[in-house]
Amino acid sequence: MIASIKRVMLLCLVFLSACTTPITPDFSGMSSKYALILEQYQINGLLLNIVRAGNNRPLSFLDIPNITGTGSVSISPSLGASFYGIGNTLANATPSLYLGGTTVLPMATFGNSFNFSQSSLDNATFTKGFLSNIPLEVMQYFSRHHIPKELMFTLLVDSFEYRVGDAPPTVYTNDAASPDYPKFQEQMYKLLNYGLLAVSYSSEIKDGEEITGVQLKKQYGDQYEDVLRNRGVEIKSVSNKHGSYQLFKRNNFYRLCMKEGKYTEQARAEFSSETFCKVKVAKTNGIDAGKINLQVNLRSTFDIFMFLGQLVRIQNASPPLMIKVPPIGEAVDAKADGNNEFAVLVVNKNKDAERNFAKVESLNGDSYSIPDTGAGYSSLVINLVSQLLTLNKVPGSIPNSPAVLIQGGKN
Repeated sequence: MIASIKRVMLLCLVFLSACTTPITPDFSGMSSKYALILEQYQINGLLLNIVRAGNNRPLSFLDIPNITGTGSVSISPSLGASFYGIGNTLANATPSLYLGGTTVLPMATFGNSFNFSQSSLDNATFTKGFLSNIPLEVMQYFSRHHIPKELMFTLLVDSFEYRVGDAPPTVYTNDAASPDYPKFQEQMYKLLNYGLLAVSYSSEIKDGEEITGVQLKKQYGDQYEDVLRNRGVEIKSVSNKHGSYQLFKRNNFYRLCMKEGKYTEQARAEFSSETFCKVKVAKTNGIDAGKINLQVNLRSTFDIFMFLGQLVRIQNASPPLMIKVPPIGEAVDAKADGNNEFAVLVVNKNKDAERNFAKVESLNGDSYSIPDTGAGYSSLVINLVSQLLTLNKVPGSIPNSPAVLIQGGKN
């Protein structure tokens, strides 16, 4: 009898191990699952706000600053047996065994729970940065990371202004719904061919008055060179004075200009010398007379959401219009012909793909989705917009946790 009980107990434990492995609390599994869910949550949130912008509805951004979770395993004696769950997920396992009505075997239960705080970014600190023009530093950063220039300019540039003398400027606006939009794209590709890009420069600025070595040690210690280097300050000896030094700070600034290239001579015939990164010294007066002074106006992050919302609206209109940005040197084709290669953003309305990169529902019940394949630059655009949005998450823009505490789990 005892041997039989031992055999049955062994079988029960094997059965318990096999059945409950999928729900055993596991830190790696839970954290990986959370990361995937949070990634999709963020992507869907961006798409939802693009759809809101296209429908002229207020934008609203939520952030999940933290999440906490617990997992537990407990073993206790129990009578009876029960297995229950939701769908195909086994939420609780309570196995036990009776032999002769008196034998009680150990029972193991598994569970996990989580809670997270959801913070709204609808505040003055976040909105101020969200509505401010994107600095050239950001464009220069993007240009160093192998992002197609034609895509970057399409997203970040609001308009080009051409000024010649005192005449009213000619403005080419980045408005995808305008019948003049092909003119903007034509000028954008011409400027990119001419070598227009964001360039960083640095200059030295004196930091204070001349100082001696004794004074440096007194103010910054014996390791003053390391201390000042960590602060971005450079020390230079004053050549005409023995034992004197001058401190300098680096000042970085950025500008849009045309670099030297294949079309430089042609560009110089059209645009003023200030447009170029390397300015040629004028030998005669009036060398820039009659030439174009270029001004490039950048968007804010809010403007980019409005532009992307506009793309969603016109590509789902009748007739549809898909905005594309083929590589420099290729022709621009704005027809929605089913071939979405080089499309800026592809969003289907009430049309499901086999696999979606993102999918949301709007307040009026319409569904919008970005297909996983055949979506042009859509995933890259979402990535860039996410980075631009993150730059606006400065101290004070995210409320202290917990803002709204949401709790869930299974036991």
